[in-house]
Amino acid sequence: MRTQGVASIGGKICRPVALGIMHSTSRAQGLPAVQKSNCAAVISAYHPPRGLVDRVSALVAQFQVVVIADDGGGDEHGVLQRCRDEGAMTVELGSNQGIAAALNRAVEEIKAGHAGIDYIVTFDQDSTPPADLIAVFGEAWAEAVSAGLLVGSVSPGRINGALIGRAEPGAAYFPVSEPIQSGTLVPLSVMQEIGGLDESLFIDGVDTDMYWRLRARGYVAIAASRADLSHELGARSQAALLGRPLRRRGEPIMIMQSAPFRYYYLVRNRLELVRRYGRSRPLPMVRGLALDLRHLAVVLVFGTGRRRRLQYAARGLSDGLRGRRGRMTTMGNGGKVAGDA
Repeated sequence: MRTQGVASIGGKICRPVALGIMHSTSRAQGLPAVQKSNCAAVISAYHPPRGLVDRVSALVAQFQVVVIADDGGGDEHGVLQRCRDEGAMTVELGSNQGIAAALNRAVEEIKAGHAGIDYIVTFDQDSTPPADLIAVFGEAWAEAVSAGLLVGSVSPGRINGALIGRAEPGAAYFPVSEPIQSGTLVPLSVMQEIGGLDESLFIDGVDTDMYWRLRARGYVAIAASRADLSHELGARSQAALLGRPLRRRGEPIMIMQSAPFRYYYLVRNRLELVRRYGRSRPLPMVRGLALDLRHLAVVLVFGTGRRRRLQYAARGLSDGLRGRRGRMTTMGNGGKVAGDA
């Protein structure tokens, strides 16, 4: 994406897609309208930042229930108590089990203690929803179901102001492929049908895997044209080549980088996704692999901490080829486990 005065490289959000549309059955038609009274927000938190308090306050105003799953990273700033003061509930995992496990625990809390919830919206701790998210999602859901679609998820049509696909003029929704997890609405019944999120993936690829499991059951993913989610896409740093900062037309060229350990999961889980869906969905799997390789190449050539990121990527390749899943074990030689930054 591009921000004023700064050029940038990289950053996959999701793609518009022309789908072989599946028409709805009673699975979709039997669900009530999307509204505050039947929607819950679930958030995965890991070393929650102070800014989470304001984000939770915004969510409490829109959702019947807000549940934060603390993924065992610690709460150095007392953020979770302040979130509870705002009206959110918290679930403690006790140890770092990954974003899929955290969100699954939050969903289980809702199923066990909150009758009347029909829809779940999953969030990262660094995402800020618009004030009218539920209203806009409800509009998109109603229009898509009225058109005969079997809707499995609704996600924002814009991320940080950038439209992620093409919508017909005046349309409340458009179909998308592989939407990001944060800000995505899924009916609770559909989440139960697919068995929740795959905890063995730990972090990266969890949303992609969920999307393809939805598609395998005949559901489509749509994006709400008017929903705009503010979402942090990793750390930004100025690109450099051989120690020389790069500029374009006088402006610094910026690249997006994740924490070094994330490149372990990016590589390992991409191989796992190709293993799962390469035969049934070869083109999307090849495209996803190519995008990840391009991002990795950009980071390794122009980014900071290149050696460390390469070490994690190489370990991910080795474990991915062996079919290993779950949390990464210690790197060795002074390496840290999955939670290092």
